[in-house]
Amino acid sequence: KERIRIRVGVAYGSDVDRVEELLLNIALSHADIVEKPEPRVRFRAFGESGLDFELLAWIKEPVLRGRVSHLITKEIYNCFNEEGIEIPYPKRDVYIKGTVTNAPEVLDQ
Repeated sequence: KERIRIRVGVAYGSDVDRVEELLLNIALSHADIVEKPEPRVRFRAFGESGLDFELLAWIKEPVLRGRVSHLITKEIYNCFNEEGIEIPYPKRDVYIKGTVTNAPEVLDQ
C-alpha cells in the first residue's frame, strides 16, 4: 500500500463541510483506494487565493499512484464544477492613477 496526497484549493466562502464530504465520497467511490486505513481530508491553511485542503488516501499498489491521482483530481474538478464550488486562482486588482475622460478613445489608440 502507498498513501497519496491530493491538494485542493477552494474559494473563500465555500462550505468547508460540503467540500470535506465531497472529497471523502470521491475517494471512497474509487476502486483503487483501500478502505482501511480510511481516506481523510484535512483543512490545511488559509491560502492567498483560497482555502487549502488535502485529501489523504491509501492505494492498493504504488505503481497506480500517477493514474489514481490523475483520475481523482479530474473527478474533483468535475464534481466541484457541478456543485458550484469555485477553485480559486490568483487575482489582482489594478488601479490606474489619474482620470481618463474618454476611455473608449484611449483604448482604441
